[in-house]
Amino acid sequence: MPAVIRTVQILKFLAENPEPIGLSKLAAVLEMVPSTCLHILRVLVDEGLVAVNLETKQYALGTGILMLARSFLSESNLVRMVQPKVDALTRHSGVTSAFIESYGSRHLIATAVGESAEMFSVRMKPGITFPRFSSASGRCVAAYSGLAEAELQARFEVASWANPPAFAQWLREVRAVRERGFAIDDGAYVRGVTVVAVPLLNGAEQLRYCIAAASLAGQLGAGRLEVLVRDLRAAARALEAVI
Repeated sequence: MPAVIRTVQILKFLAENPEPIGLSKLAAVLEMVPSTCLHILRVLVDEGLVAVNLETKQYALGTGILMLARSFLSESNLVRMVQPKVDALTRHSGVTSAFIESYGSRHLIATAVGESAEMFSVRMKPGITFPRFSSASGRCVAAYSGLAEAELQARFEVASWANPPAFAQWLREVRAVRERGFAIDDGAYVRGVTVVAVPLLNGAEQLRYCIAAASLAGQLGAGRLEVLVRDLRAAARALEAVI
């Protein structure tokens, strides 16, 4: 079991930190014995899941990961069920849409994406991850987390922001999610990008997933935003009924 846990830790770190990294630094960050870390890396390199630059002795994810991801995207019942809804939402709204779920305890991941065909639009690919409490989806997660204000503040402070809001403002927006059924991030997480997210809940009012749409700042006027929120809510309710 320890070897499996360490292997997962290495793969997750390399996935979340795309810059190549040397053995000593990787072992130190993950608090591993360097020889143990090296042994696991060699196995992962042999399997194609990790690549090593022989000149710099630095490691990064290998192309073998794509085979696993491709298999998941083609075989996952959840993705097959969700993707048509995401695609329909994108066609109707004209903006990039995504189905969001938890990835470990610290991140969210877009498992299904519909990219807008507009010339100027937000680009997003399946598999992209982001901090659990950032952006509009992060506000939805926070709203249904059951965490006390002090705990929310601790998570807010370590979240990733391009233009961080004041905590008090963010907390008001989090609390508003339950009242209005959606959240908006207007350039706080990614400068110049507006994200709208709607939570998907189970029967116990617990958050399971989010469905979100992202547009460039200024592309959503009041009327278009209202229609987008309505479409996101409709997609969320339809998906809640089948997943």
